[in-house]
Amino acid sequence: MKTKPPVMSVELKAALNAVGEKLYNGKALQGEVEAVIRLLDELSPLSVTLVSGAIRNEANLFGAVKTQPFWKSLVTPLSHRDQLHNTPGLELLFLFHGNGQLRELALEKITQGLVSPFWVAAVLFRMNDWAVQVRKSANRCVERVLPVTPPHLLAKVALTLFPRQGEWGRWNDAGQTLARSLMTRPDISAEFATLLMSNTAGPVPTAFRLALRTPWLDTYLSDIASHATNPIVRAIAVETLLQGAARWRSGYEHKWLDKRYNITQLVPVYTSRTLDIAPQPELIAKMAITDRSAFVRRTVLQCADRHTIPAELSRTCAQHLTNDPDKSVRDLTAFILRKG
Repeated sequence: MKTKPPVMSVELKAALNAVGEKLYNGKALQGEVEAVIRLLDELSPLSVTLVSGAIRNEANLFGAVKTQPFWKSLVTPLSHRDQLHNTPGLELLFLFHGNGQLRELALEKITQGLVSPFWVAAVLFRMNDWAVQVRKSANRCVERVLPVTPPHLLAKVALTLFPRQGEWGRWNDAGQTLARSLMTRPDISAEFATLLMSNTAGPVPTAFRLALRTPWLDTYLSDIASHATNPIVRAIAVETLLQGAARWRSGYEHKWLDKRYNITQLVPVYTSRTLDIAPQPELIAKMAITDRSAFVRRTVLQCADRHTIPAELSRTCAQHLTNDPDKSVRDLTAFILRKG
């Protein structure tokens, strides 16, 4: 029977325990916070939701401070609020605190650019906090720190979090719009396009679809269509360029199958926008029909079948793919030639 991999490393757990011990005993923190921050810097932004509970437990982020015996009452132990005020860097760790007021104070204390994708994701995750005051503080923090965070870090977070933006049920449309507007700045688009072209693992195509909601990647679509490693990403770029419009799934709706028996089917709803660049369907189609992936070549024929490219260009592409090594491409080619 397979066992689940540990949520965090032994080294990280020991560092969190060292912080938790001093927080519980009310003693001033020194180098313990820096050690924890350094180890958390290395985590993936996707791990924020996985490790949040473990961080809270291992570091004693519940506000509890050990009661001192009466003969030590002259030495007042430091509360968690005192520790947050006195210790640089502790505001990042307190993003996972069990006390909502301390999470809010931690967010207000963060004023500098973030140093790793993990902390960008941690701040964004607080926009989905159960406490309204914390969500408002997170919105202010995002407006304050994302503009001064390095673009390559934001591009990495965007690639991993875009496909999951619908899973956070508490942040409203305004919060999503705010985060998306700050993470789709023009200076991030080049970094994001580079990641799209080089990454093959994970939900890269989904992230690409959702990123097309705004025109920040329009000028890079040709490069993505020709140089992306993932064939699905190349196919999405080809389809978008041939249609002259970006298309993404915006939600779901119930479609009637039989009203008499109240039978419905949940179907996706798609939204589209026109590209901000001049279309060059002939250039893109001739490049795509020579692509090494049958998926990309078939995408050109599907666009031809939907009449999203000129009829003459459709016939030219179909004739070129008559003897394609992939059977599905040959079948679709024969269908288009018979029809047209």
